[in-house]
Amino acid sequence: MKSRVTLLIGLFIFAAGVILLFYLYNHFAHESPPKMETGVGTINENERSANGLFPVEGLEITEFEYWVSIQEDIWWRYAYRLRLRNNSDGEQTVRADIRYYDPDGTVIDSTTTNALTVPPGEEKSFTGHSLISVPGARRVGDAEVVIRKSFHVK
Repeated sequence: MKSRVTLLIGLFIFAAGVILLFYLYNHFAHESPPKMETGVGTINENERSANGLFPVEGLEITEFEYWVSIQEDIWWRYAYRLRLRNNSDGEQTVRADIRYYDPDGTVIDSTTTNALTVPPGEEKSFTGHSLISVPGARRVGDAEVVIRKSFHVK
């Protein structure tokens, strides 16, 4: 008797899981993804805010672009390329905060890079990616990058 009850409960849970998967498949399969175009985000190197983000003297963002590189059912991978030019006499080490916005200007997701180092007088390209959950990934309309000094604690 006990094994029958256990079997019935197991079948009920299995059936509920199948129904849930069927619902999710039907719900997300009919939404059309946005165009797979490359976006050119806002370059916001001179932002000053209460969060402690200050412009970095002598460092210039020459290019920032992003695009969807992989689309899965529950996440999308947004790849990005950031090009920095160091116009100063010393090596610059910074971090970049990349923020993804919906069309209304609400932040959907953000990523902070590892330390990016640009030698004096040189220009360097950096690439990376962000994994953004669906449905937010479908609503990304713009992105911006903010650079800030990378402080090393010893």
